[in-house]
Amino acid sequence: MKRFLQILVVLMMGWSVLQGQGVLRYNLDTTGQTYLKASLRAQLWGRYTQMNPGTVIYGEPTSEYFDVSIRRLRMNFCGQLTPELFVYAGFGNNNLNYRNNADFQIGVLDLYAEYAFHRALAVGFGKSGYHGLSRLNLRSSRSMLGLDAPLFSLYSVNQTDHLGRNLGIWVKGQAGNWDYRAVMNNPIKYDSGDPGAYADWANTRPRLRWSFYLKHQFADHEGNGPFGAGTYLGKKKIFNLGAGFAWQPRAMWTGSALSPDYHDMFHFAADLYVEWPVFKGTADAFTAYLGFFNYDFGPGYLRNLGANNPATGLLLSEASFNGTGAAFPMIGTGQVLFWQTGYLLPKGVTPTQARLQPNASVEYARYDRLSDPMLAYELAVNLLFNGHNSKLTLGAQNRPIFQAQENGVFETDRLWMAVLQYQVEIN
Repeated sequence: MKRFLQILVVLMMGWSVLQGQGVLRYNLDTTGQTYLKASLRAQLWGRYTQMNPGTVIYGEPTSEYFDVSIRRLRMNFCGQLTPELFVYAGFGNNNLNYRNNADFQIGVLDLYAEYAFHRALAVGFGKSGYHGLSRLNLRSSRSMLGLDAPLFSLYSVNQTDHLGRNLGIWVKGQAGNWDYRAVMNNPIKYDSGDPGAYADWANTRPRLRWSFYLKHQFADHEGNGPFGAGTYLGKKKIFNLGAGFAWQPRAMWTGSALSPDYHDMFHFAADLYVEWPVFKGTADAFTAYLGFFNYDFGPGYLRNLGANNPATGLLLSEASFNGTGAAFPMIGTGQVLFWQTGYLLPKGVTPTQARLQPNASVEYARYDRLSDPMLAYELAVNLLFNGHNSKLTLGAQNRPIFQAQENGVFETDRLWMAVLQYQVEIN
């Protein structure tokens, strides 16, 4: 697989240079409407983490830690083979760190074909990140406004999907100012063990998952491709309102192995996305996202999640409810309010051509299992040397620490994680 990808990239670069069409693009006709295109992208992390209580790294209790990792590695290939037929293949993986440096595997993330009968109707199938529910469920990791993706929006990530992707079929389109997508996915079977008092993914034949998202575009129109932008860096004026749902029958269970109770998974979301200039003629941009999510996984479902977790174990006698490393209660039955905003400063603020984009994110959740609200926030600043193709981000995340007590699960402390990320892409 690695050799094949290397050969394919070299061939495309050679053709592109000979034709004068850019680094990794080859036009199939003189107009450029049909083409082959590739991109290579990496997100590199240098991180300092205040570890959750009881965290262990290779047998040694660890309260703080610094590590270097590759958060994401992507090699993407696509082709508009005819005006109607589009194909896409994505390869890569997440979280290359000191724990898996020797056996990190590059795999197939996306592989699908899509046929457009009309602007209002396209049909696709294969393995992809196509989901309904919200804008965040179909977001680009390349053009994120903040440091990292808000993982709560990937409600089944690496449980019944693969890095947010599933095999499936979808229809999508745009009619007037309306944009829609409807998706049917085949969830992956989850090996959860026996059911218990709190809901978990059922260890049975997975039912089909159905999801839908509809938005109204009041200003410039976005494309309805596989990955929505987190920020356009002032290149568009966007004002969108959207809503959607996701439903999977008998997805969860509780009770006992001999007599389990099954629960449907049903989620609803509504969101607003805005990107707008503030001062005319300065190439600045204000960006904001506000989303409300109502998650129903069944009674008491709650999942701790920490992206690119550096921990290897947990000392149970000192552990918190959060678990290892930098994890915290991120996905569960209840309601979530997520807000993110940023401002792309006007050109000329820095002594070079680089642009500054400070931003902030807040996730506030009332999960049924927790006695206190879950509040996590992030402060970050992007330094854009060449748009999203060369971007340095410094971010700090503050998260709650919960402890299980006799009368509930309460917040008892707060800890920090700071990350310096560099993103580079060739396309």
